[in-house]
Amino acid sequence: MAESEVYFRMAANTGGGFFSDEWVALGAIQEAFDRQKKGKPVVSHILFSLFQGRSLNTPAFLLAVLKAEGLLKPLGDRQRGYERADPAEFVAGIKKLINSAVPQKAEEGKQSPESTPQQAKRGKKAADKSTSGSVL
Repeated sequence: MAESEVYFRMAANTGGGFFSDEWVALGAIQEAFDRQKKGKPVVSHILFSLFQGRSLNTPAFLLAVLKAEGLLKPLGDRQRGYERADPAEFVAGIKKLINSAVPQKAEEGKQSPESTPQQAKRGKKAADKSTSGSVL
């Protein structure tokens, strides 16, 4: 992982959907958005190539996180599809976090000893953002 990049990772969810817990760089997400045809809405399918694990849920979970973080906004009155938002506020918040006393090392997910790998994957969704070093 690059020291000056922001990464996202699914760490947990409240439902039973499977997902990948791979780290994905914000730069890679932005590149995937750049490959989208002009005038087409941003949908979770364009994020699928960012994951080696092939869970169909992970791109949609990541899209929801990006929306919650203000990096995507609804596309007009359409029920599906988003457009990119100005990342300035998000980047400013990350820079503030980096300059604070908050530890910046992310902990790897821990599996309960009584869990099997299948059970450990169930019930995950929340995103875990981590930075190492400075942003962009």
